[in-house]
Amino acid sequence: MACTILMEAAKQHDKQANIPEQIEKVTDRWTWLKLKKDQNKMAFIKTAGMPAKIHQITNARKPSTEITRAYIKQRTGEINSLRNIISLDQPQIHLQEEIQTYALQASIKLDTDSALAMMRHVRLTWEQLRKLRRYFSSVNTTVASEESMRIRRNQLLGDNIEGKLVPLVFPDTSAKGSNGFAVKETPFVYVKDLPKMVLDLLDRHSQANTLTWHDGMIPDEEIWIKIGGDKGGKMMKMFFQLVNVSNPNSEANTRMFSCFEAKDSVINMDLTLEGFNEQLEALMNMTWQGKKIRLLFFGDLELIDKIYGVLGCNAVYPCPYCETSYADFQLSLQDREAGRLRTQANIKENFERYTTEGNFDKRKSKKISKSIVREPMLCIEPENVVVPSLHVSLGIFKRLYDLLEEECNTLDNTIFNYQVECEEEASQDSQDSQDLVDNNFTQTIRSAKNRLHALKTSIQKKEAKLEDLIEDLPLQLLKLSQVENDKVPTDDDDALQDIIVKQQCLREQIAQMQKELDELKMAFGSGPVSSGLDDVLQKHHIRRQAYHGKTFTGNHVKKACQPEVIEDLAKHALDTVNSMNDHIPLSIFRTASEIKQKYTRILNNFADVHYVINTSNNLSDEEIEKADICIKEFMMSYRLLFPNSRISLKLHILEDHAMQQIRRFRAGLGRLNEQGGERAHKEQNREEAIHSNIQNPLQRLLAMMRAHHTTCCPEVQAKFQRGKKRKTEE
Repeated sequence: MACTILMEAAKQHDKQANIPEQIEKVTDRWTWLKLKKDQNKMAFIKTAGMPAKIHQITNARKPSTEITRAYIKQRTGEINSLRNIISLDQPQIHLQEEIQTYALQASIKLDTDSALAMMRHVRLTWEQLRKLRRYFSSVNTTVASEESMRIRRNQLLGDNIEGKLVPLVFPDTSAKGSNGFAVKETPFVYVKDLPKMVLDLLDRHSQANTLTWHDGMIPDEEIWIKIGGDKGGKMMKMFFQLVNVSNPNSEANTRMFSCFEAKDSVINMDLTLEGFNEQLEALMNMTWQGKKIRLLFFGDLELIDKIYGVLGCNAVYPCPYCETSYADFQLSLQDREAGRLRTQANIKENFERYTTEGNFDKRKSKKISKSIVREPMLCIEPENVVVPSLHVSLGIFKRLYDLLEEECNTLDNTIFNYQVECEEEASQDSQDSQDLVDNNFTQTIRSAKNRLHALKTSIQKKEAKLEDLIEDLPLQLLKLSQVENDKVPTDDDDALQDIIVKQQCLREQIAQMQKELDELKMAFGSGPVSSGLDDVLQKHHIRRQAYHGKTFTGNHVKKACQPEVIEDLAKHALDTVNSMNDHIPLSIFRTASEIKQKYTRILNNFADVHYVINTSNNLSDEEIEKADICIKEFMMSYRLLFPNSRISLKLHILEDHAMQQIRRFRAGLGRLNEQGGERAHKEQNREEAIHSNIQNPLQRLLAMMRAHHTTCCPEVQAKFQRGKKRKTEE
């Protein structure tokens, strides 16, 4: 009865009037129960026409900008569900329409600085940017115009980059060359006013509040600027870096101020740096906001020697920091006095002696001028030349690895000779051959055994022939004496001469075969012990370079200093010998065990040294003393374990000068070393590929320099959209 009354009241109710409160409550309650009954939270209401569909959605209390990612996903799911219901399971049509509607309503515009940042970050050419702009336009995204981008770039760079053709020297052995060299007009691109660029950069970083004094490493009243260079590929580049930033060796902080595509010879360096020495002197005498500017220099040892007039890294006095001779390098600091430190003044004095007393004769420089043969190219004092800790570490580690490889190769030859002798004895006694190390090694031994047998057989045959000739010699001498007494000419004197010649030939052949027999050994690095070292490196993802004498990169040396890598390298020889048959003599096991002990000690000592000199952290007094102990222990171990190995220039710099700078800077050398210059090569290779379509070499180099400085601008760097660093498993 009540339902009938409610139905009649609903039919007669005016649609514009309010529903009575009591009736609305009852209706809402029944509708809610109906929605709860359905799994999809959906209900149908009967009407005079088609049934109406009711779907339950969440009552939002906060806008989507204020909720978590999980709730955003939940709301998106509800929207997708509604889209499926409305479109009868064909939501993609409506989704496309929504995207186009929103794109038209909300046009996206990339401003000039963001467009420049995108262009430089992705390394696009102007032509590539024009094509990309068309695709952006199709989705209602506007990119700043090319004209505005070029104007903004010119504002950031100013009119401070210039290029010209200069005469530089190239090796040339053709007929056109003179004494093996030729002079060619070469593109040279440079910064016109280096002090202006440095001061402008300081102002920009000051405005962005990105300057730092590294917790006291740099005095509060000083600004440090690094000047340096390196040759990568066919291009010689000179850089400057601002040390008062969080990461001085980053690519963005390593700015070129000159570059040319030629050999980094002394004469070419002198010609291209001639104008910069005065600019650097002016910069050293300037102040910025009341702070003094101090210049440091970085580079590899070859470049440093060229800049400061040292004859070379193989000279008698090769160190650019002091006047210690190569012979004195071999003595520890306790057994000799430290050499006099080089300065601008005494370098110029030595060069004066070289010109007046030595008459420019480089052979006399070791006695007259402490191997100084030129004046310094730059005004920076040698004490402000940062120790090239990266190259020092790479050079020392390569030397240790080469020593390990040599000892493993010697062990290979010992095993090889022993196995060959065993094979020879087994074949003579008609016994079965022993089980050898592996197929390749077995084949080498079999081949050597056959060669050994052939040589011994040939020597025996030739010795038998020689004995026969020696026995025939007295008879020929007797016949010759009878001929002389009877004074009747015969052919016996010719027969005697023939026997003497044959004897001489046989003796030479026997000596040659005996020498080959004595030198019968494996090719370097082809034995099971030495060749297996490469497998150890590959196991730990360490690769030697295919060029530059198979050197290591900095990242790979860092990996090689891990305890598990050191253990695998040191024990490799012993593990290989243990895997062989039981007939290996005890002396070989003893040698392999000595290799393990020796290289476990020296590589662990080196790992400590590598960390302390290349860290970028500030060091406390206690840590500085520990660093000193690490270096002393390493040098003591090196001299003890390798008494026949010479102390190189890099080892001398580690022993004499690394701690001087660590104590002075109260930090590792990672912030100040040459790492940034090495990193810059990769960027320049990319720039060269991008601008390779520019035919004019000078314009190409200018375009590369402008692109490089645009990338390094703080305003552009601030707009870079950097992704999160991926976590990689070691």
